[in-house]
Amino acid sequence: MPKRSKALPGIVLTGLVSASLACSLAGPAATPTMAPTATAVPTEAVAYTPADARRATVQIMSEGTFVDPQVGFVANVVGAGSGFLISPDGLVVTNNHVVTGAARLEVWLDGVGYGARLLGASECWDLAVIQIDAKNQELPFLELYDGPLPAGTEVWAAGYPLGDPEFTLTSGIISKAETRANTSWASLDVAVEHDARINPGNSGGPLLNAAGQVVAVNYAVNAQTDQNFAIPISRAQRVIAELATGVDVDSIGINGQAVVSDDGSLAGIWVASVKSGSPADRAGLRAGDLVTRLEGITLARAGTVEEYCDVIRSQGQDDVLAIEVLRLEQQELLAGQINGRELEATYSFANALAGQVAGLPGDAAPYDRYDTVVDDTQSLRIAIPGEWTERLTGPQQLDTGLFPSILASSDLQGFADDASAPGLWFLGDRGMAGALDRLDSALDSAQPQLASACSAYVGRESYEDPKYVGRYVIYQDCGGSNNVFVIMVAASRSTEEGVFMMVAVNLLSQRDLDAFQRILNTFDFVGN
Repeated sequence: MPKRSKALPGIVLTGLVSASLACSLAGPAATPTMAPTATAVPTEAVAYTPADARRATVQIMSEGTFVDPQVGFVANVVGAGSGFLISPDGLVVTNNHVVTGAARLEVWLDGVGYGARLLGASECWDLAVIQIDAKNQELPFLELYDGPLPAGTEVWAAGYPLGDPEFTLTSGIISKAETRANTSWASLDVAVEHDARINPGNSGGPLLNAAGQVVAVNYAVNAQTDQNFAIPISRAQRVIAELATGVDVDSIGINGQAVVSDDGSLAGIWVASVKSGSPADRAGLRAGDLVTRLEGITLARAGTVEEYCDVIRSQGQDDVLAIEVLRLEQQELLAGQINGRELEATYSFANALAGQVAGLPGDAAPYDRYDTVVDDTQSLRIAIPGEWTERLTGPQQLDTGLFPSILASSDLQGFADDASAPGLWFLGDRGMAGALDRLDSALDSAQPQLASACSAYVGRESYEDPKYVGRYVIYQDCGGSNNVFVIMVAASRSTEEGVFMMVAVNLLSQRDLDAFQRILNTFDFVGN
């Protein structure tokens, strides 16, 4: 069944399903030290031998602040990539993931450094055009090839891999003239596969034929299988022409990639950086956000940006697009529109309770670890604090049958007897007809017992996320404890699934309140 977009506990987004980007993050990188070479500057495209491509192939240093899905926030990191000149006035083609979101660009051509600015970018094509400040010089540039690329064609990959200032050239042949090209950071109708070795830092560099003409733009490598991929220049020329005019193509203005957690419960487009002034920026997207849905379509389920790019291409990047985002740092689900309404939080338990309950003690340190727990029937999954070490994961017998269940607490006896210990009880079932219509009646039946055990009724609230709709009731000072006790019932939006669940949580401190927000972000019915 479709997975909900929910934040994972602990270290966010480990075990990413993604291929290796053919760019390098070296931070901070050393400035190239090649001495300037005095050469005659042609006023037409260089098209002699692949070795001549050095005169029009550039190294790009992009400095900025990014949020990496595994490392986290990284400031003033320097990324190294490659590119190539396509005009004498300094237009350079490279990859989107090399330059978008960078605060500063520096381009090195044959030992001479130039400042540069981004003109246009496309995250779906993984292409970008930048303009270097050539100070009215006429620069050498490469000729673009327009013709077929059959398997067996000899090719050369040019660029500056591994952040090294030394130009490299590797040779090979076209292995596949057309291959599938959906990766975690680009979605192309077709790409070429070749065996001219490329490495991180070759991103955006040219793939050349024997005449020194650009036949494709290198953008990806699978180091395990030694497969190298490039964007055919015949397909890319239209996009490059638009980017050169300052118009973005198939883009909302992010530098990101598709990510999927190990268990498949969390997927989306991870935003590493946002282009200032772009539709994504105007909507309020930030580095570190995870875009989970676009126009109602769940994204990145297969670890690629295919769905994301299909929506943008189908709807148009200037159209109003509904977007849902997980802001993992704040454990919030946000909704808004690209080219429309700004993102705003759709649900935050902590915000919902603010001002409703008397302050919970906040002197205890936050939980430093969360465990993902699955019940014995493999039906329920939820994240709980690591300190809640007493756990029962077997089915529980109720009046109406045997149900998958998870009980967890630092002291299950205290949790069950007088609510003197924090903890939770999570149970669920599926195949229940009319589950959505039973939410309020289920709480109605539970409230008399709660009212007799608790001295204060706080209220009843609504809950929703991309997969579930729920209701919860809040009571305070139950069983003689200074606590907040919450019972939530939730049902799947899909009436065919008929999933119905209950989550009961006892909160004794501010850190328990934070834990319940994690619980809401992870509870799921995953079994059959």
